[in-house]
Amino acid sequence: MLTNYTNSQIRDSMLAAAQSDAIIVKEEYLRCYEFHDNWGEGIQMAKFSNGGGDDLVIIFKGDSVIIKGFDHESELSPHAQNEYGIYPGIYDSVPDDLLTELRDEALCYDDVTFCIWRLNTSGSWSKGPVELIGKNDGSDFLLSRVITSFEDYKSYAKGYFEDDFTPEMNSLAQQYFNKL
Repeated sequence: MLTNYTNSQIRDSMLAAAQSDAIIVKEEYLRCYEFHDNWGEGIQMAKFSNGGGDDLVIIFKGDSVIIKGFDHESELSPHAQNEYGIYPGIYDSVPDDLLTELRDEALCYDDVTFCIWRLNTSGSWSKGPVELIGKNDGSDFLLSRVITSFEDYKSYAKGYFEDDFTPEMNSLAQQYFNKL
């Protein structure tokens, strides 16, 4: 998981991926990564969306971070429940000031299969009391989209966009990740 990374490293890696996507894909709606430096007062938001129904939203607020993921194929999806609804326990115990930030209509609060948060820059991660016995919440897959090196980003982008980087793209994207 992300235990080896500080909140700043996670933020910087998502920013580098968003900047790199902007170099490769001119049409904003086709990009997988986005980063909003001024999502709200003192709040930054990063997002990964693979265009196939899977999303990862990361909110940075002060020293805290909250991550909400949605794997559309997960048994924990609200769409997979007998009665549509958020799987029990996912948002339990989330601090109100962080949970409030996820309620933004643009972030699709109900589309969630896991949620984790950390209240300081590098402490331990917390999550609600979700029982996963035999179920996959999609966190392994989606958290792997927090890419922390240029080589990992390049490998991902080549596979996803099915295109080679031009030397100019390669150089610019590498500069973003070299800042990490």
